Amino acid sequence: MPSTQKRVIDSPSSSEAEQGSTKENSVKRVKKASPVKEEKKEEKKIHPMFLPRQKKDTDDKKSVKEAVSDAAAAKKRDAAGAGTSTSTSANDTITFAQLADTFSKIEATTKRLEIADYLTQFYRHVILTKPEELLMTIYLSLNRLCPDYEGLELGIGEGLLIKAIVESTGRTTAKVKEDFKKAGDLGTVAQLARKNQPTMFKSKGLNVPVVFKNLKEIATVSGNQSQAKKIGIIMKMLTNCDSATNEAKFLIRLLEGKLRIGLAERTVVVSLAHAIVLSRDKNASKEELEKGVEVVKQVYSELPSYDLIVPALLDGGIDDLQERCHLTPGIPLKPMLAKPTKAVSEVLDRFEGRSFTCEYKYDGERAQIHYHDGKVKVFSRNSEDMSNKYPDLVEQLPRAIKPEVKNFVIDSEAVAFDKQTKKILPFQELTRRKRKDVKVEDITVKVHIFAFDLLYFNDKPLLHEDLTYRRKLLSEHFVQVEDEFAMAKSMEAQSTEEIQVFLEESVKDSCEGLMVKQNQGESAWYTPSKRSMNWLKLKKDYLAGAGDSLDLVVIGGYYGKGKRTNVYGAYLLACYDEESESYQTICKIGTGFSEEMLDQHYKLLNPLEITMPKSYYRLGTAKPDVFFEPQAVWEVLTADLSLSPVYTAAAGEISERGISLRFPRFIRVRDDKGADEATTSEQVADMYRNQASAQKSGKADDEDRMSNLHSQMQGLSLGDSNKPKQIQKLPSKYKPNDVNRMPNLIKMANTLSAAQTTTHKATNDSLIGTYDGGLERDEEDRKGDSAGGDKGRILDLQLRGQAWNLNMFDVGRPLGKGKFGRVYMARTRTQPPFVVALKCLYKTELVEARVEKQLRREIEIQANLRHPNILRLYGFFYDQKRIFLMIEFAGKGELYKQLNKLGRFSDKRSSRYIAQMADALLYLHSKHVIHRDIKPENLLLGINGELKIGDFGWSVHAPGNRRTTLCGTLDYLPPEMIEGREHTAAVDLWSLGVLAYEFLCGGPPFEESGHSATYRRISRVDYSIPQHVSPEAADLISKLLVHEPEQRLALEKVQTHPWILKYKKSSRSTGVVG
Repeated sequence: MPSTQKRVIDSPSSSEAEQGSTKENSVKRVKKASPVKEEKKEEKKIHPMFLPRQKKDTDDKKSVKEAVSDAAAAKKRDAAGAGTSTSTSANDTITFAQLADTFSKIEATTKRLEIADYLTQFYRHVILTKPEELLMTIYLSLNRLCPDYEGLELGIGEGLLIKAIVESTGRTTAKVKEDFKKAGDLGTVAQLARKNQPTMFKSKGLNVPVVFKNLKEIATVSGNQSQAKKIGIIMKMLTNCDSATNEAKFLIRLLEGKLRIGLAERTVVVSLAHAIVLSRDKNASKEELEKGVEVVKQVYSELPSYDLIVPALLDGGIDDLQERCHLTPGIPLKPMLAKPTKAVSEVLDRFEGRSFTCEYKYDGERAQIHYHDGKVKVFSRNSEDMSNKYPDLVEQLPRAIKPEVKNFVIDSEAVAFDKQTKKILPFQELTRRKRKDVKVEDITVKVHIFAFDLLYFNDKPLLHEDLTYRRKLLSEHFVQVEDEFAMAKSMEAQSTEEIQVFLEESVKDSCEGLMVKQNQGESAWYTPSKRSMNWLKLKKDYLAGAGDSLDLVVIGGYYGKGKRTNVYGAYLLACYDEESESYQTICKIGTGFSEEMLDQHYKLLNPLEITMPKSYYRLGTAKPDVFFEPQAVWEVLTADLSLSPVYTAAAGEISERGISLRFPRFIRVRDDKGADEATTSEQVADMYRNQASAQKSGKADDEDRMSNLHSQMQGLSLGDSNKPKQIQKLPSKYKPNDVNRMPNLIKMANTLSAAQTTTHKATNDSLIGTYDGGLERDEEDRKGDSAGGDKGRILDLQLRGQAWNLNMFDVGRPLGKGKFGRVYMARTRTQPPFVVALKCLYKTELVEARVEKQLRREIEIQANLRHPNILRLYGFFYDQKRIFLMIEFAGKGELYKQLNKLGRFSDKRSSRYIAQMADALLYLHSKHVIHRDIKPENLLLGINGELKIGDFGWSVHAPGNRRTTLCGTLDYLPPEMIEGREHTAAVDLWSLGVLAYEFLCGGPPFEESGHSATYRRISRVDYSIPQHVSPEAADLISKLLVHEPEQRLALEKVQTHPWILKYKKSSRSTGVVG
């Protein structure tokens, strides 16, 4: 399958990269324009509060508001930009049948590129024939009527829709309900009813403006006769639906508020960008298309309003969109989110060598505060306008603003606060406040604002400024107001102890824990709507072992018994699947509720009861007594996740069974989240993968398997005639006795360079650093483990007749921490001393994770490999609880840290690393070893900067050269693995191509937000090569990233490729510079 290779124009030149440029790829920063003053009130309102200002320069460009006005009045427009003029008459319009037909095509496929292509073509048709209807078309594609912050929503109850279908088609209620039960979709029922309805005249059909106008009217109608008015409007539209099309089907779905065709908003954004670019130049290059998508994505993340973006695109195209549309007070942007972390050590590992800030994570409601022309607006995390809910906040905020402040956007947390005790109250207190028509004098639960970020200040967006600068402005221009407004409490901590103390302080101060944020550089920019690794959250609950709480949708209830009679005693919860737009069951919950809470939940949920489950509920075998509309979202904490035959969450992601929560506990209601913002099935699958218990299933008893592991270690005695069969089969140029004997550590010293040998002979303690007590501390954390008593022997690795044990080493500073143990620098107490990396693995953890055989195989393979670009395994020993591996010390540490620090490597450096990798892989393949997990995290750098493969956990000795196990790392998986085919050593060729791409670009080529999306891109070989990548490097990557394994470039040809020869040195193991 040919690769759909692309080149994008958004990166530094190749000459910069070759000189060691380390800048990451990103959309070029542009100086932002400032908004102009509001103009005529009678003109069409783009936003109810503020209007963007015109850029104050001499280019005389139109404002966004003028673009809207022009688009609405335009009769002729050069839509294609290639000399083709398209005229439209006043009577021409986009029919709803055309849009419905596009929806049908999208619903019939799951292929992301096909969906985007269908939508792009339709948007192009709208632009060419009726551009003023593009905005309405986009909103209907998204099942919306306006931006989220305006709060205008559809979502007509099924009872009202059934009544409208009955009255417009003449069918009985019983028949409609019967059809609904069979089809599970009211839209399909309406379509069948219209098709079978006898009529004297053919219906004229609907058009997009009429549908959009009527839907808006339905959403805004109120009063005593509102229900009758809504039914009347719906009936009229259904009667006018063309029975030969799918108009009725998708009209009903739009009214329900759920299209359910698998169309994600990110696809709408991509299609819109492509349509705009192609409408101005139908021969636009792939680079121009990719650039257009990046620009529109970036703009929409800062200014999530199609009301502003679409007219600007129609008027000026992509080129100056970032100057005309950017963050503006009054239009809320989606907040930046944090990744959960389970331990303080994870924080230090993530931010090693970088400046970071710890601040309190307050137990309240996210509040994005906008201020302009003396007016205050408060928005929730899902862009809901909360100004009416918090009139006290609106009233008190100006007291915190200094005189020089004209406008701003602040990110903050609103918490319930007791002014008498000066204490923060639990989040549940906020839920007691009324949501509408709140009067300041009636408020009993007071609110305190804790500001932690400044996103816009005095006409200037600050998203692309680092956190240190944003916080500096925040502290300089706002004042603390007692009991009302303050900056989030923070500190610059650098050690485990400091962070732990601050975390404990936050809990004492009634907070959830800490937020840890990077301070400086591009990684410290504010990235809207992204869950970033540059913000980490460390909550007290996480430290208890749960990892992260889940936000789940209540879709069913079970009648209570005993004391819980007359209320729901338990509830059925579900996660949200973004791809299928369905809700997948995950658990039944009945704990964590007081009697008062059960009464409150009953009052809230009883009005949401429905007669039958929605067609988009994936129930499995769960059978609640009642079902609810998907509206209530609860935060739930769990002890663990496990596979279940009952529930459907993430079914197919991990196994055919779904994932369920063990011992779920209710935490709180999430009023600030909509049902489609609940925890996704993909996040559930990730949580399952990340937890240690994910691999605990199996029939073998742990004690038996511990004994089995001990036997396996003994079975690895290298002098034993009953040695493993894999060792016997492993081809080697060495004699059998040499292959099967772990080398003596002192003899090893002679094989190293003079510089290294000199280092190893030194006796100064500074060589190996300070031991942090990690071995003993880890022992205390494992119940029953003993720190002493080394009884193991080192499998035929003898030193003057003695077995190696821990007492024969001086243990130094930790070098790293893995899933099952830690790695320390260590020095033998022999003469001369010898420096190694000592890896400590705990047997209990290996058994729990069921990786005993994998470890044995890793030892067998790595101990027999001899290559300058492969990390040596010198030997191992063990005691009752631990296994110790003695590994070659890589003097310059982890390659991944270097790549992470620099962003990307230069052309020269990348070429030399790939040359060394090719040489090492060629050696491995000659020994019938397939690595299967090549990635930067598994590579280290020797004392001279030479690259070394350092992890063989997924490696296999395969003389038959055919395997079927799906293994490795997601972004590096080859097509044959994800498609379930047999794989060969060619998987390493694919990984080499991905590695080359990541060296040059700073990230893997197929990276996506979800596993399914990544799988699809890999299978299609759908990647983009930035323009800064040299032609020679791009050529090599394209010859390695080939769908069919046998067509990938052989390693021998990689070694003689022009890009490799261009920078080749005389020695394959020489360090890399540049």
